[in-house]
Amino acid sequence: MTSTSIAIVNGGGPFLVFMQSTPLHVAFVPKESVELTAWWIMREYGFMGNVTKSNGFSSLSLDNDGMTVICNSIAAEALQQLNPTGVKHSSSTWKAFVINVIGSATEVPGAICYLADKLAKENISILHVSTYQSEVFLVQENDVDKASTVFKSCDSVKQLSEFITSLSDSGGNNNNNNNNCNTNVTNIRDGFELQILPNHVVLSRLCNNQSSMEQIAPILIRLALFDSRYCNIEKNLSAKKTVKKDQNSDSSESNDESNGIQQQQVEEGNEIPFLWMICKCDDEITLLLHGDDYKLFPSGFLAISPQPWKIIKLGGRKIGYDEVGIVAAMSRMEVNVSTLNLSTADSNYALVPNEQLESATKSLSWTLNATVKQLSNISNEQ
Repeated sequence: MTSTSIAIVNGGGPFLVFMQSTPLHVAFVPKESVELTAWWIMREYGFMGNVTKSNGFSSLSLDNDGMTVICNSIAAEALQQLNPTGVKHSSSTWKAFVINVIGSATEVPGAICYLADKLAKENISILHVSTYQSEVFLVQENDVDKASTVFKSCDSVKQLSEFITSLSDSGGNNNNNNNNCNTNVTNIRDGFELQILPNHVVLSRLCNNQSSMEQIAPILIRLALFDSRYCNIEKNLSAKKTVKKDQNSDSSESNDESNGIQQQQVEEGNEIPFLWMICKCDDEITLLLHGDDYKLFPSGFLAISPQPWKIIKLGGRKIGYDEVGIVAAMSRMEVNVSTLNLSTADSNYALVPNEQLESATKSLSWTLNATVKQLSNISNEQ
């Protein structure tokens, strides 16, 4: 941990927990405005590489809804000055609790659900990001003291073991007759839909942060801004020019508008469901890459997890920052299911091994009373 981290739980139990002192900001940019943040993305993650020069935690994730950023005050102010259309900033600042599970969270299934469950019982809402080596819980500033107390109370191997046993006994489902396994899921509003993304993702870590970041910056910028699967500035600008040209032509205004709208619909129809992330936690830079995108990087630059992950998105409705129990519910599965998690500004993702996708989906559907939808690469709406 860096000198800016404060030890909350440091040895003797199943977890090491450190709180980073830097206040963090959370912002969301809708997908149609991501291109307007190109300068900011290049400033933070591209050629200027500001993210490697700052301490603490930061994250950028892209999905079909848009871009979620978690950053320090300087980066947040720079984004606010751009003021891209539709941008939303969290009204509260956040603190990052970096959690190292002894043996790693994937080797101790149920550990993250145990911590998230304890926080939910104290009515503490959280965001969660799984990195290559750690788990990061983000807590709003006004809940920091209460969360610290919760983490300190969780420093017991026996309690964790009893909780994991209760998960095993209940098959990952909530059991109101078991006090050790009683997430506050009854307070989660209905309306969710579990969406299974068609492609897998790969979790990787940058091997040499500063020098490697400078060399892979063009690849990151290409993926974030110029890849037609995610956000393609050139294509979007071309489409806008076409619409403008049609509107200025001698054709009728209604026909021009129809042509413009039709073209936009074709572009949207080619969109694939995806999830992409880069985050920095102290000296570690993690990349969550779509499919075979890791092959775009030079050999030896990335340490790659051998486990490909399937993605379960919590869709159907948006999640508010103050909603409690979402991470606990999304990590509540059968005890033998390894899982990673990623919170965005208005959604949540569970990542599970392909061979465990069916059982994980079944458990989550039961816990959240949610329907299940398999997405395709043709269109999000088909």
